[in-house]
Amino acid sequence: MCIRDRHLRWVEDESKLNLNPVQQRILSTGMIYQFGRDKVGRPLIYIHLDRFKKSKVSEEDFMKVFLFVFWHAWKYMQVPGKIENCILLLDVNEIGILNFPKNILQQLLSDTRPRFPAFLEKVIILNPTTSLSLSWSAISAFLDDNAKSKINVIKKKEQSKLFQQVSPDQIEKYYGGNAENLKVFWPPQDTYRQYRNNSIPVSYTHLR
Repeated sequence: MCIRDRHLRWVEDESKLNLNPVQQRILSTGMIYQFGRDKVGRPLIYIHLDRFKKSKVSEEDFMKVFLFVFWHAWKYMQVPGKIENCILLLDVNEIGILNFPKNILQQLLSDTRPRFPAFLEKVIILNPTTSLSLSWSAISAFLDDNAKSKINVIKKKEQSKLFQQVSPDQIEKYYGGNAENLKVFWPPQDTYRQYRNNSIPVSYTHLR
């Protein structure tokens, strides 16, 4: 089955909209959420890997919620011909090299490619430890060249580099921006109204 057929088959499968109670709770924790857009309007999707590591959430539930949030951005936050991809930010928050979830990173990249071809523009890793930063070339050896080319690592003292791509008002104060830190993570806020092409659903009745 070609990538296009896999993509069409997956987006037409409504089972991805049915999150169980555990998966719905993940949405409310801020483990995975969408907030803000970069300077060209691409939506930003955040994953707090440290929160995942500290939780008892299974990888299966984690990936189901991630793909749901990713699908939501793909479905409702694109503008055909203008905004057709997104930025993924992985906050590792001082997770050491020995505890870095390489399998999760690999799965994030491998699961999005056939389901959402070309939608993932870039992956930014935030708050890495010094050992993780220095060893990144070794850690990323399991990734193919296409995946490696998408990943940037930004140290905590270099967070201002985010502002080269994203306006401060689109970044939470936690990351040095001007936007208030989120307390409610779902449904997502679409902060660039002028880029909207589709209406975000008012009712989330598919969360059952």
